[in-house]
Amino acid sequence: MLTYFPSPYPGEWWYSILCRYHVRSGHAKQQTTVQELFHQPRAALGSVFPNGTLRQVCSQLPSEIFPIREMILQHTVFPYYTRFQSLPAKNVMLDKLCRGETVVITGIRKFAEIKAWRPRYCPCCAAEEQQGLGEAYWHVDHQIPLMSHCPIHGCRLIPLEDLPMGQLDYTFFPLSAFDLALSSPQQDDAPGWQLSFSQILHDYWAFPHEGYSNLAITLSNMGYGSTQKASQHTILNAKRVFADMVNFYGARIMEQMFGGEKGLPIINRACKWAVATPERYALLQCFAGLDSTTMFSTVRVEDRQEAQLRQLQRSEVIFTKKQVMEQMGVTASQLEIMAHRYGIVPFWKRGGGEEERMHKLSLVLDDKEYEIYKAAFQRSGYRFDRHFIKHCILEYLQEKERHPT
Repeated sequence: MLTYFPSPYPGEWWYSILCRYHVRSGHAKQQTTVQELFHQPRAALGSVFPNGTLRQVCSQLPSEIFPIREMILQHTVFPYYTRFQSLPAKNVMLDKLCRGETVVITGIRKFAEIKAWRPRYCPCCAAEEQQGLGEAYWHVDHQIPLMSHCPIHGCRLIPLEDLPMGQLDYTFFPLSAFDLALSSPQQDDAPGWQLSFSQILHDYWAFPHEGYSNLAITLSNMGYGSTQKASQHTILNAKRVFADMVNFYGARIMEQMFGGEKGLPIINRACKWAVATPERYALLQCFAGLDSTTMFSTVRVEDRQEAQLRQLQRSEVIFTKKQVMEQMGVTASQLEIMAHRYGIVPFWKRGGGEEERMHKLSLVLDDKEYEIYKAAFQRSGYRFDRHFIKHCILEYLQEKERHPT
């Protein structure tokens, strides 16, 4: 049993806690601390993803004070990398880690560029911690590979480029031992999306994941929806989404995360929670301008197409199918797909040979009357003048029937 172990700071990386233990142990040699903690000369201390070092240390500590499950969830990137795993799969991995077994997440090596990664710190966080705690520490969310800015202060994270990665796995490098660049938040030339993106990455580490997938509906409301296929799910025009994301982020990051245009199917799979890697979700969410509260909400975002179709259904105006198609800006087959997707019984008149004979009216307005009409038409939400004029006439006539005096 260990007679002492430092209490973790909020959001502190597991490796940072081990580093502070080494500082407080008073050992002159790193190997002495490693042997004391792990009973072996080497251990993979600096792994981005949790490994057996947690079990080895926590088994020597009171479980009620240092529960290994909470240590994994609060002081490693496990919640981030398993954000979109199913709950059963996540629990299986968590149980394995608690037993000291190895868990492999393939997306870490594929997307994180491990060879180029270095531990990062926020100069503002470090300055506040040195003033308030007497020491700075490594934050776990700052180590998420694609995070570029501190989600709290908005300043760029600073990687310790000279830190020898070959030694990180068996050597302690406490953040407080470095000559840090401590400063207030400073402006940089980073694209504006990087601040929002870093906040989303932090949310993926800290946010509970439950609720409806509002990502697909939000993108559909932005004009990326597709009604070419009959499906109960919201289908997107993935090619258009990808092309606009290339303009938004640049070709390099889209090639890295989606594999170029061959990754187009991933976009619709992600919108059905069918992709496990969090980076792709974060890119789509940031592109959609969707905050994480809405992203993971149990309340479904309104589908604007569905709302428009239901509004037409509730209207007292009797529409032909062609008129509904014109109002929605869709083809006949697309309208059928939409009605099936939203569970709306066709409410329009089919038209054809049995359709009533239609009568055409015309009217003339002076300038003042036309300005009044134009303002009312713009407020109405109608797409075509003739539909709005018909609505006004029928509404007036029906009101007269209800109240003849």
